[in-house]
Amino acid sequence: MATIRAARELNTIDLTPTEIQEAKTVILRFKDVRPQDLRIKIETSDGLEVGLPAGLVRLLHMVLNLASSGQPLSLSQPPAVLTSVEAAKALGMSRPTLLKLADEGKIASTKVGTHTRFAHEDIRKFADQVQNQRRASFDEFRDFEDTLGIVD
Repeated sequence: MATIRAARELNTIDLTPTEIQEAKTVILRFKDVRPQDLRIKIETSDGLEVGLPAGLVRLLHMVLNLASSGQPLSLSQPPAVLTSVEAAKALGMSRPTLLKLADEGKIASTKVGTHTRFAHEDIRKFADQVQNQRRASFDEFRDFEDTLGIVD
C-alpha cells in the first residue's frame, strides 16, 4: 500500500510497484477514451453505489496518469491566506503591481499591521476575471479581423 508522508503541508505518496502497474493497466485500458467520457462509480462491499461527478472523474484520471509514471505523487492545499509575495507569484506578476491593484481596489486584500494579505479565493477569482477579459479581447480582435477580411 502507498505510504504518505507530510512535509510542510505537502503530502507525498510513494507508490508501490504494484500500484504503479495497476495505474498503467487502467490508463492503457482507457487510452482511447476522453476523460469527459469516463463514468466512475464507487461501490461498497454491501452494494451501495455512488457515481462520481465529472470534476472528480477528471481528477482521478489525472492522478492515474501521474501514478502510472512511477514517480512519487505530491498533493497540497494552498493556504487560505497568502502574503503579497505568494499572491504575486501565483498570479505571475510583480509584487509592486499586485499591491498597486490592491490599493486601487481591483483585487481584494486585507491589512495585517503594515502587511497586505490576500485570500486564496480572491486570488483565484481575480485570475479567472483576467482570463475572461483576455478571452473577450481576443474574440473582439478576431471579429475585427473578420470585418477587415483578413485571412490566414
